[in-house]
Amino acid sequence: MAQSNRNVKDSVFADLFSNEQDGKRNFLSLYNALHGTHLKYEETVIENKTIPQSMYKTFHNDVSMLIDNKLIVMIEHQSTINENMPFRLLEYVTRIYEGIVPSISDRGRLGSFRMAVIY
Repeated sequence: MAQSNRNVKDSVFADLFSNEQDGKRNFLSLYNALHGTHLKYEETVIENKTIPQSMYKTFHNDVSMLIDNKLIVMIEHQSTINENMPFRLLEYVTRIYEGIVPSISDRGRLGSFRMAVIY
């Protein structure tokens, strides 16, 4: 049986949500499906908070969005069960909070976060 390329699967998943307008619409549609909500794209402020891959970082995540400046939603795609995924997600959310803390200091409150892993 042929092996599938994990990097290709990861790239397709991330690309689905990376486009500025369509990606945000796709993300909101997935968020609504996972959480049973009915948020409308036109009424929701969505900001991409994905940690980009770079040469000096040993980590990057698939998809992260800040919804209405109060909720960080992270979605990861995995081909196989990954037992350390809770720790990776914790690291990702920490990095995202590091990036937004200066911008929310006027409001004085961090938003909550939700995480999902899709296999």
